[in-house]
Parts: sequence; structure tokens; C-alpha cells
Amino acid sequence: ISPSVIEPVQTLKTEYLGSKNPRLHTDEILIALSMCAATDPNARKALEQLKKLNGCQIHTSVMLSDVDIRTMNRLGLQLTSEPLQIQVVVNKQNFTEHVIEDAGHFALSIITEEATMPYIGRFGFRTSANFDKFPGEPARTVLGDPYEPECSAAVIACEVVQKLDVGTHMLFVGRVVDAEVLSAATPLTYAYYHSVLKGKTPPKASSYVAE
Repeated sequence: ISPSVIEPVQTLKTEYLGSKNPRLHTDEILIALSMCAATDPNARKALEQLKKLNGCQIHTSVMLSDVDIRTMNRLGLQLTSEPLQIQVVVNKQNFTEHVIEDAGHFALSIITEEATMPYIGRFGFRTSANFDKFPGEPARTVLGDPYEPECSAAVIACEVVQKLDVGTHMLFVGRVVDAEVLSAATPLTYAYYHSVLKGKTPPKASSYVAE
């Protein structure tokens, strides 16, 4: 699908329809695909294969919107999302990787745009090996993992059910045991972090790219 087709739809959603998330739903992606099919033979071939999805099974490890679920049902897909699972990838050189390995569970906090650079630096640029990120009596999940409610939209407690060594990083698959919404504030994205906060990516982060 050509970016020249995707981008105007994203602009429509964010600048005219009041959406804060430029992500396209499944039905919108299919509409974009059909538009490309008018001039792109590869897109036309992809569109022609949609009927073959009828009766196929698909498993998702993320929570889908009602729009996405309805679209997949109309395509005849048999959708499953149980058990609800989340995967995280952690650099082996990070102290956090060893903590998750030993504990067998972890907490995932969704940071909001209210987070300041000192807040981000506390968790993203310091190591728990020699710095206490959770002084005093921190809030804890049902599994006992500490988390910071301030500047967090939600916290998710996960129990590790699988792990995969992918070289420099370890991939953990966690079964969601509990989750709680903490704030209605807008979640922080990497785009906002880089463009608005002018933040840098730490070398041990999974998304780090050496210059």
C-alpha cells in the first residue's frame, strides 16, 4: 500500500476528525488497498486473495477494537485472543532482563505525555543495578512488581510463559494476569518523545540505531 494513500487518511483522522491516533483500522487499510489496486497490479493481486481468508484462523496477542473485530468477522476469519498475551524485548545488558529472568513476571507501565525528561531519565537512562528507581514504598501489581502511578496511563501485570533468546536481546511472552487504567492522559509515543521532548534513544534500547 502506497504511503501516498495512507498519509491523507491519517491526516483526515487526526486533523479533521479529532482522532489522536493516526493508526488505521482494518477496514480503513482494506479501503486503502482497494484504492491502490486501481493502479498497482500487486495490490490488485492482494485484494483478490482476500476471499481465501474465509475459514482461516487468526490469533492476536493485542486487544483489537470493535471495528477490527467486525471487519475480520466479515472476512470469515476465526479470531481468537485467549489467553491475552504481551511480548517485550529486552537487551541482555540491561539489569531489567536479569530481574525478569529471575522473577518470572514483570509490570508494564504505559507512560503518558505528561512525563518530563527527568522522569523519563529516571527509568530509561538509569540502571537498577546501582540506582533505586522506586524509593520508599512503591505501588505494586498483584504479582508484586513495583510501578510508578505518576505519568502512567495504565499498568499491566504479566507472568512470563515463554522466552526466546534472539541474540543481543531476550524476548519474553507474558500472560496478562491483571491490568488497571490509571489515567485518561494521552500515551507517550516515540514520535512525541523525539519530536516534542527532543529525547534521545539509549544505546541499550531495542529501538536504538547507531549513527
